[in-house]
This record gives sequence, structure tokens and C-alpha cells, in this order.
Amino acid sequence: MQNEIKYKLNFSDYHVIVDFIKKTYNYDFSVYSFCISKRRIELFFSQYNVDNLQMILSFLSKEKFWVSFLEQFIVKTTELFRDVEFWQKLHNKYISKLDKGTTLNIWVPDITSDEELVTLIILLYELQITDYKIIATSPFNFVIEKIENYKISTKKFDISKQNYKNFNPEGDLEKFFLMGKLNHSFKPEYFKNVRFKKFSLISEQDMIGVFDFILFRNRLLYYSSKAQDFVLNKLYNSLKIKGLYAIGVKESLRNWQNIDKLTTADKELNIYFKKK
Repeated sequence: MQNEIKYKLNFSDYHVIVDFIKKTYNYDFSVYSFCISKRRIELFFSQYNVDNLQMILSFLSKEKFWVSFLEQFIVKTTELFRDVEFWQKLHNKYISKLDKGTTLNIWVPDITSDEELVTLIILLYELQITDYKIIATSPFNFVIEKIENYKISTKKFDISKQNYKNFNPEGDLEKFFLMGKLNHSFKPEYFKNVRFKKFSLISEQDMIGVFDFILFRNRLLYYSSKAQDFVLNKLYNSLKIKGLYAIGVKESLRNWQNIDKLTTADKELNIYFKKK
């Protein structure tokens, strides 16, 4: 994206766009942080030299352009095993301690690219955990379709390979991929325990007490403060007692009204357990 902003949105303009999106595509953009969303909208439309509100609405009225906008609006992860310390502790201290007496049920909400999901699958493989089910959800079908055929560029793979070596010096990341010249494809058999589902954290019903682990890193900060409370309550309700919950290192639960219902497992990495 270009850095130069062609048209700066005011508060009124922003809400006209939000209302237009909701009316046209039945998707509520008001759940996202105003400051972050405003900036991403401005940057996106600057690519097309858009300099007024009506041009933005005209672009958004075209469904193909709407999808293109979403693809760039959605925050994507870029590397496997990013934040190596988090994955090491998850591997050594937390996932390995969860009850293995029954199938391990895991939820990865709001998937994007999604290197988080693929990293988690590799981690489970290395822990020799085979009795698990992951549900990976997104409000957008195009995201799900892309991840079901997950590919990583050679450049990003090289970065990820170094992360993986820091995580497991004896490991071989290539064994999980079909290696190509420009892109490497995640082997389909490693998705066998994953179910992809279209699901909105805002509009869908809670999945009460279903999951042993919820991985929701670096997503919360993009929601408005009101939506954050709603999402956190939904995720909390979806955890089993003693279930594990992880958010991003730059995120915080300190203003959430139910924080006392969680036990802090790792303060620096924002890993929690649900209390009895």
C-alpha cells in the first residue's frame, strides 16, 4: 500500500462507510477499532487515488472490489513459529499438561492467513498428540478457502524455517510441506483433524464449555472496546473448566470485567487457565 493518504476520513464519513457495508453486505464493521479501521481504509483507497467519500462507496458497491478490500483489511500473520518463546512454552509447559484422557478440542477463531493454525498443527505433531480436533473459524468464506489450500512463499518459508530451528534445532520443517519453486504447500494430510467453519464471533451463538484450548493471539486489539468485552465473554464461555486461553503479548485483559475468573499461567505471554 502507498503511505500517502489521498483522503482522510472524518468520524461522519467513517460511519457512512460502516452503514453502507452493513446494508450492502450484512457485515458490521462497527465492531472494529475506529482508529485502526479508519487508517486501514484510508491506506487501501489511496492506492486507487480515491479522494472523496462517494468514490469510496462506488468502489465498495462492486463485490469483487469489496473482497479485495477485505483481503487487505484483514490483519495477516506472516511467519510460522513467530514469537518463538510463546510456542516453546506452549509446547513444554501447557499443551503437554492438558488432560489427554479424552480428545483435545481446540478453537482458533478469526483465522486470517493463517500461520498460527499451521504452527499449532506442527506443534501437536511434535508432541505426538494425535487425538485432537481443531475448529478454525472465520466470518469470510474466501479466507477459509485460501487456508484450506495453505501455501507459503519461499521468502517467508526461509524466515519461518529459522524460527522453527530456534524452536526445535533438531526438527525438519520441510517434511510438512510439498516444496515448490516459488511457494510451498502444507501437506493436506496434516489438516485431517481440522474442521473449517464460517463463524462470526460477534453474531453467532456461544459454544458453551466445548474447548480445552483457544488460541486467539493478536486479534483482540482490532476490536472496539465494547466488542472486546463481548468477544472475551464468548471465548470464556466456550472454554472448559481448566481450559487454556492465549492472547497476544501486546494485548491485555486488565479492563475485562471477568478477569478474576481466569488464572494467569504466564503474565508476559498472556496465557491463562479458566478457574473452576
